[in-house]
Amino acid sequence: MSDLILQSYKKQFYCASFSSIDSIDEEDFSMWRLYGLEGKGVALIFEVENKDDDWHHFTIGKVQYGLGESSERYKEFIKFFDEFQKNNNFPIRNRPITSTAFLALHKNIGWQYENEVRLLSHYGYNDYTLKPDTRSNLLTKIYHSYNNSFGHYTYLELPLVGSTEYERLNTFFAKDDMKDLHSKFRSMLPRLKLAQVILGYQYSGREWVDLKRVINYEADKHPSLNFSTVLSKFSDHG
Repeated sequence: MSDLILQSYKKQFYCASFSSIDSIDEEDFSMWRLYGLEGKGVALIFEVENKDDDWHHFTIGKVQYGLGESSERYKEFIKFFDEFQKNNNFPIRNRPITSTAFLALHKNIGWQYENEVRLLSHYGYNDYTLKPDTRSNLLTKIYHSYNNSFGHYTYLELPLVGSTEYERLNTFFAKDDMKDLHSKFRSMLPRLKLAQVILGYQYSGREWVDLKRVINYEADKHPSLNFSTVLSKFSDHG
């Protein structure tokens, strides 16, 4: 795959990274230390309400670490693909976008402690007009921005269950003339539900009280959100 094609795929490929846990009460001190501002951060626990069987333009998977059977199968596919292209005068211009997703679900074995899960989506847009590709998932919104460090960058908004945008879409598809599409809407998008907010172990007792008050105040603006706020089990104030 040429660098130009690879860059075009990567530019319009979006990834949300999570760390998989078996229980809502499970915490890993090393994750707080490395990714949670050494205990001054916040952990958000999400649950996926719907299976990915009917998702449209989204896929989810556990990251595979190191070289394994899946990596070998991918190498075999690439070898077959390259030989097919060469023997048939290159009928396929680009490798399937799914091959980029496959690469995104593999990392060096040194990162195995992250236990990472990635939610992936491809959202095409015109490089000049920035208008979305008609084949893209128009239920999600794409945003373009610019900063001095990275230049032009984009990100997708995935409506969180209970959020204003999710409720807007849910109400829109619940109309009488749209009811046939309502169930499809609820299955096409990953329904991520915020289940718990965990405050880091470095917060003092007073900070914990103040932060919980602010979080509850914001949550009250979205009555359909239903989550708990707790302090890390590594805190001395728990």
